[in-house]
Amino acid sequence: MRRGSRLLAATITVLAGGTAGLAAAAPAQAQPAGCTAAGTTGLTAAVVATAGQRISGTVDAAGCDIGVYIGPGASAARVVDATVSGANDHGIFVQDATDVVIADSTISGNGVDRNNTVPEDKAVELAGTWAALVTHNRVVGNDGGGIGLADDGPLDPGAVPGHPGALRASAFNQILGNTVSGNLNDCGIVVTAKNYGTGAFANTVEGNVLSDTPGVFPPALSGIVLAGLRVDHNVISNNTVHGSFMPGIIMHSSRPDTEVDGNVIVHNRLSADDWGQVNGPDARVAIILATASSPAGDLSGTVIASNVISHDEDYGIYLSDVGRTVIAADGQNDAVVPVARS
Repeated sequence: MRRGSRLLAATITVLAGGTAGLAAAAPAQAQPAGCTAAGTTGLTAAVVATAGQRISGTVDAAGCDIGVYIGPGASAARVVDATVSGANDHGIFVQDATDVVIADSTISGNGVDRNNTVPEDKAVELAGTWAALVTHNRVVGNDGGGIGLADDGPLDPGAVPGHPGALRASAFNQILGNTVSGNLNDCGIVVTAKNYGTGAFANTVEGNVLSDTPGVFPPALSGIVLAGLRVDHNVISNNTVHGSFMPGIIMHSSRPDTEVDGNVIVHNRLSADDWGQVNGPDARVAIILATASSPAGDLSGTVIASNVISHDEDYGIYLSDVGRTVIAADGQNDAVVPVARS
């Protein structure tokens, strides 16, 4: 198997998740001074929000797993004009809450001592959230990736394995106008679903700038990823992705029982991406849609239109064993090979 194909398979296995093989709950740990248990996640937090609370200013999460935890019952909480740094894992973790706003804040320098068993250990992680707004934040210089959006359930993507959350989809959330840069060891923005009976649907990722420097090690993966058991009718639009180690936009269906359907990729700008040539073919790819199981899962109904793709990409749009896909050519696809199928 080619190097790129091996990493493709490994990446989509991690992202797709599922409820099988969950580890037993870890024993309780002594909490550092100034840290509070973050609900049932098995993690601690410097700040545990309450319903409707506004959190601003500096949150120094040194010694805690999470900077700000917004859990069940804390709907309509706000993190605005804040700086969150120093957390072992997430800068901000939202779980099973509605109408949360994270805006005009800097989330930087988190993931300093990550628990590598946490499936989606992002700087900003939302699990089982509805109608959240994440906008105009600087998510920079974290370990573990940038912004994650996932369902919740027996496998709580943001928690220690063995610490389940409520069975709940993530839907109608908006990730708008954020700067995502220099986040190592995982993806820039991820939309995924890991539990049966839930999903990630009707979410919008729009107007974000994901920019990193090609050739710099350790690399920032930087791209936008949609993958999981049920990831439907999400919109990826007007984003700029430059210098990602992996393709700029990735959509995966990794198991026969997955449903990745009806998603839209429009008006994005992609350049100098997949310089690591690590996802799919051994070449630079701007946008890739791929299944990696036999029989293949459902990856269909995708609309790709009006994207601007730079000449420094080998493949503009690469499709591997996918279903019905509508590709409109209103954008400017200057890749060496604008569209390829395998």
